[in-house]
Amino acid sequence: MHCAPFIELSRSDLRDKYGLRGALAGVLQPTVALIQPAKLARGMRRVALDCGVRVFENSKVTQVCRGPECRVRTQDGTLTAASVVVALNAWATIFPEIRRGLAVTAAEACVTARVPEILAKLGWSQGPGITDSRRMILNWRATPDGRVEMGKGGGRLAFGSRVAGRFDGGAIRVRQIVEEVALAVPDLKGIDIATSWMGPIDKSFHGLPAASRFPNDENMFYGCGFSGNGVGPSKLIAKILASLVLRRADEYSSLGLAQPLQGTFPREPVRYLGGRCVLAAMNRHDQLDHANQSAGVLTRWLVSKMPGSILPGTVGDDGNAALQEHIPE
Repeated sequence: MHCAPFIELSRSDLRDKYGLRGALAGVLQPTVALIQPAKLARGMRRVALDCGVRVFENSKVTQVCRGPECRVRTQDGTLTAASVVVALNAWATIFPEIRRGLAVTAAEACVTARVPEILAKLGWSQGPGITDSRRMILNWRATPDGRVEMGKGGGRLAFGSRVAGRFDGGAIRVRQIVEEVALAVPDLKGIDIATSWMGPIDKSFHGLPAASRFPNDENMFYGCGFSGNGVGPSKLIAKILASLVLRRADEYSSLGLAQPLQGTFPREPVRYLGGRCVLAAMNRHDQLDHANQSAGVLTRWLVSKMPGSILPGTVGDDGNAALQEHIPE
C-alpha cells in the first residue's frame, strides 16, 4: 500500500500528540526511521569483518602518493592499491582539489539528564524525531534511556575549511539550543544538560553530496559534501563510488550525484569573513521570524547567499515542525 511521504498536522495535533505547544503547524513523515549513527557504524564494521574485510583502526595516514599505483603511508606501514577513495567528510579539505568546493562549519548537540516522566507526559516514549523550519535548523529527539538529545547546525566556521582541533569538545551554544527547543516544548524549559559535543560538517556549495574522480588523477576518487545529511545518502554514494572505482558504466555511475563538486567558495579571508556575516544574518532572521518581525534588506541579502540545502524548512514559518515516526529496532 502506498503511503504519502507527508501527513499534515494541525496545531492541535502537535499540541495534543507531541506536546509542541509553541508550533504553528507541521507535517509527519511516517515512512522514515530514526537511526543511531554510532550503532550503525558499529554494525557495518561487524558485517564487514564477517565478510572477510580487514579493518585497521587508529592508523593515521601521513601521506598519499598518487600515480599508476597508489601508496597510502601510515605511521606503521605502507599500503599499495590500484585506487584510493577519500571519504573523510569535512577532513577531505586537506586536499586542494576539494577544499574550495567545501565550507566547514560546526554542528552542535547536547543531551539532557534522564527525564522519563516528561517524555511520558509528552508521549515521546516511542519517538518522534523533530526538525523545525528555521534557516539554522534545530532538531531534537528522545533517547532509549529517557533523555532528550538536541542539535543545531551553523555554528563555528573553519578558516580555510581546515578542521584542526577547533571542532573538538563541548558545544558552544547549549543555552541557545535549549531555549529554542523550549519555545516549541515549554516542558523542557530549564532542563538539566548532562553533556554536549560538536563536530565539523562539510557544507557543499549547492548542499548536495558529490562522488567523482579527482581532476587529472585516474586512480583517486572522493565522496563528500553531505552538508550534515550523510547517513541517508551515504549508501547511494557508496554504490556510485564502487561503480566509478571499478570503471562500470551502470545505473549508479550515471546518476546526477556522480559528478564533481559544483561551485566554489571565495578564497580566504573572504570565505571566512563572508561566512561569518551570513551565519549571523541567518540567526538574526530566525529571531525576527519568531518575533513576527520583518528582516531588513541587508539581512535578507546576506541570507540569500547561504549555500543550498537538501533539507526542507529553509523557507516558511519558523513555528512549523516536521516530525519523523520512530521505528523500533
